[in-house]
Amino acid sequence: MRPKAALGPSCSSLDPSEDLRRRLAGAEQTLEAIRRGDVDALVVAGPQGEQVYSLNGAEHVYRVIVETMSEAALTVDPEGTILFCNRRFCERMKISVPGALGREVTAFVALPQQTPLQALLADAQAGPVRRRLTLQATDGTVVPVQLAANALWEGGCRSICAACGTRLSSACSAPAPRKRWNSTAPARPAGGPLP
Repeated sequence: MRPKAALGPSCSSLDPSEDLRRRLAGAEQTLEAIRRGDVDALVVAGPQGEQVYSLNGAEHVYRVIVETMSEAALTVDPEGTILFCNRRFCERMKISVPGALGREVTAFVALPQQTPLQALLADAQAGPVRRRLTLQATDGTVVPVQLAANALWEGGCRSICAACGTRLSSACSAPAPRKRWNSTAPARPAGGPLP
């Protein structure tokens, strides 16, 4: 374990050159961790408070795709807490990304759909699943969707990735009215030939 002063202000009880060596060793350890890919982001204290800077790796392209795609996507832990969600999910649910993170996904599901959602999350831990569910935005707007979900393992942690692949409008989710075939057919005399 590194001493707390390794990257901080110098300790007056240490020889100045020893203090510099310790601080340099701490900085080198940090840089080596970044090179190995052990660091995903840096938290830097500044005048506006702490800011998080994400490091770009090979997965950066995939993150950009998910964040900018036209379909809603989110990742939840096995209990249903939202760990990640994209801009499109937040637009549909009428909430900001920071406002959605850390909330229970059940907050965005219509009451009659709570049990089917819990079943979907449980089933997704065993493999990919796809179901129709009704989400509910923060303003009460009902949003029927086709939801696909699958379990993920990342860094020893289990989570569930879900994508709202299709927004089903009321026209899509309700069957179209059927026309009677004979309502548009020309009339024929009884016993006469078919037109």
